[in-house]
Amino acid sequence: SIIRKRTFMNKKMNLIEGDTEFYMQTIQSMPVHIYWKDKNFKYVGCNELQALDAGLKSTTDIIGKTDYDILPKNVADQIRENDVKVIMTRKACVFEEYWFGSSKKQRVFLTQKTPLLNQDGEIIGITGISFNITERKKFEEKILTEKSDVERTLVSIINNLPGHVYWKNKNFVY
Repeated sequence: SIIRKRTFMNKKMNLIEGDTEFYMQTIQSMPVHIYWKDKNFKYVGCNELQALDAGLKSTTDIIGKTDYDILPKNVADQIRENDVKVIMTRKACVFEEYWFGSSKKQRVFLTQKTPLLNQDGEIIGITGISFNITERKKFEEKILTEKSDVERTLVSIINNLPGHVYWKNKNFVY
């Protein structure tokens, strides 16, 4: 039934197995970083956003490079550690990763990495998709700072009240 559904979808969309042009157009049009690496952590390919953000002119320029070739060492170390975890666990993993692309500004990405397996089930590399969450992280930090400020203000008010302050729950327990 799954095979029938897939065949129906392929016929309906005029796709044939191995229609790489369709798949590459899909990958290129996504507004996220998409990439894949071999088991030695060398890039095998990526979408245009990943290449441009790495300061490269085209997607083919990334082929054969590692994160150490395009990122500061401390950032590449963290990404490598995450890549190794995906290989070792043989499972998809989600990470927050930092990226210093061509803009040279630090950004935060929510990244899901998945092991790539050959037909025999052997790991041949990893693939990743990364969403820029920099603005969301800044907003979260702002909210946490504001919450902390409010808590300090409330503690200060309570500590400086002239009377005793206490709380009881609905069962009159302090």
